[in-house]
Amino acid sequence: MSVFCWLNCKRLHCELVSGSEFMVLITMSTWQYVQLNNE
Repeated sequence: MSVFCWLNCKRLHCELVSGSEFMVLITMSTWQYVQLNNE
């Protein structure tokens, strides 16, 4: 299990995720990060 934290609605959320889920969350958080910076 890996701990992965990301920004969502300007709030920090942490989840315990497994390998494949971890990669999906990296993609999602990267997209959210770009979207927040573009606002």
